[in-house]
Amino acid sequence: MTPSDDDLALLVDRYLDGELSVDERRDLAGDQDLTRRFIAELRFQGRVGGLLRQDGRELLDHVEDALALGDSTGLADRVLLRLDPPRRRSWRRWGIGSAIAASLAAVVLVMVMVGGTASNGVTAAVADGINAPHERMAFKTGSLLTLDVNQEAEVAFKDGTRMDLGATSSVRLGGVDQGGARVTLESGSLSAEVTKQPKGSHFQVKTQEALLTVLGTKFTATKYPWGTRVEVTEGRVRTRREADGMEVEVGAGSRVDVGPGGMTLQPIRPPLPEDALVLKPTADAVVVGGRYGDENRGLRTSHVVTSPKTKPDELRDYYLRFDLTQVTQVPKRAELNLHLTLLKRGGMKLHLARVDQRWEETIITWNNRPMRGEPVASWTPDRKDTAIDLTAVVAANLGKVIDLCLYLDEHEKPDAIVGFHTREAAPMMRPRLVIEP
Repeated sequence: MTPSDDDLALLVDRYLDGELSVDERRDLAGDQDLTRRFIAELRFQGRVGGLLRQDGRELLDHVEDALALGDSTGLADRVLLRLDPPRRRSWRRWGIGSAIAASLAAVVLVMVMVGGTASNGVTAAVADGINAPHERMAFKTGSLLTLDVNQEAEVAFKDGTRMDLGATSSVRLGGVDQGGARVTLESGSLSAEVTKQPKGSHFQVKTQEALLTVLGTKFTATKYPWGTRVEVTEGRVRTRREADGMEVEVGAGSRVDVGPGGMTLQPIRPPLPEDALVLKPTADAVVVGGRYGDENRGLRTSHVVTSPKTKPDELRDYYLRFDLTQVTQVPKRAELNLHLTLLKRGGMKLHLARVDQRWEETIITWNNRPMRGEPVASWTPDRKDTAIDLTAVVAANLGKVIDLCLYLDEHEKPDAIVGFHTREAAPMMRPRLVIEP
């Protein structure tokens, strides 16, 4: 039975998530027509960012021709040789097997943003690691740009509007007119600085739960397990729930969660207690394993922490430092507030450990990182932005500088990913240690 377009799209999603069974992979490899449709869907979705070269269309045509000639393995080898060494992937570890595996790997490597209509003036620059070049390319209407855990992207519109995409985000460009644009956020997070739109034009972001209409503002939209969160730092965003048409206007400094239940406006960060001392990190950095093990990432505006069971190239921990030299009395309470930017699923357990060896923000890497000690706090990130109690830690280190490491529990599955803003982010998004005297 020939699968429908919806069935095929689901098959591609399950393949990309590593959920296809051995039998399903065997059926896929043995059905030439299904194989062609499968590759076409992969190409349309554009699941990998930043790897398209000028000859990307030609390479894709060669891949499809090679399938018919039964020369897919050799073709994949020739394609991979034409790409920069850091960009290559090993298709054998994907577990698909036979010639179709090599072809699909070659397709995935070069298929970004080749679909769609003529140029609309929208471009995207994708970074894969701190040392990778930012290559600006056309982002065509109808195309889907999806980033992996090591990628970030900047999308620029011809009117000056800019959109930043975080790791693991997936965004489709729905359309562009004389002044507005329509974007669909399918996963992850986007932050946009929108130029004031001409009369009758709007910049809109759509998710499964919500439609955001912007006139001129700075805002962030994030897909979480519980729905869509909208946070506005400048201007205002009209937010409509798709399920029932309910609308709220989110102003500067406010946020709203769109999903089941009420749509209650809240401050982006909870109000501070009177007389509280607020400390920002004096240094912070994320360290990344595998082929990124010697790269320093101490100046990023956001970071993600991953499971110790994930692939070597995706291993990530977060280091941060607070200066307590002005804290000379035991506090009533001390809490670490982190601003959530990404949460792939609920129930993940995080730990915060002391670090005794000193490190430098612009030098620390995975390969030279100091070892962490025993955890001083553990918690589960959730919708409420739970604060981390560090009262005992601060009381035991009055007048000192403390170094900490944030990491996921060793029992978390490989798909566990959580993200937070760093000290380089906008002021209201930064980590803060709140000390009540």
